[in-house]
Amino acid sequence: MRYRNNGQGEDNILQNQFTTYLVTAIRWQKIAYLKKRTKLGTHELPTDFDSAFAQMLETQGTSAASVEQPVLDSLMLAQALGQISDRERYIFFARALEKRSFDDLAAELGMGYKGVAAAYYRAVQKLKKEM
Repeated sequence: MRYRNNGQGEDNILQNQFTTYLVTAIRWQKIAYLKKRTKLGTHELPTDFDSAFAQMLETQGTSAASVEQPVLDSLMLAQALGQISDRERYIFFARALEKRSFDDLAAELGMGYKGVAAAYYRAVQKLKKEM
């Protein structure tokens, strides 16, 4: 039986910290993607991603070495997100990024509150395991 995370206790605190890490990583990845997309939209499209990424870093005055860790984290996150189902991914993004309630998602997906909550926490557990 699942219990509600009330933020108290070592396991709940760790769960909340990991969820915060995932949300922050996704937001930064989204910002970087949108910046790159805007930049590329104003110029000719490059033929490979690596040169576009290097160009983007040069225009920002940043070296590739200084962003290596966030890029590796983003790649690990992208790989982990690829391991969960489409429904779990949708529920995770809707809950983490859009701050939608389980009730709202349950009504939209034709599921029960507990089903959506279980899918969300299952997705978080899978992401934690993968990362």
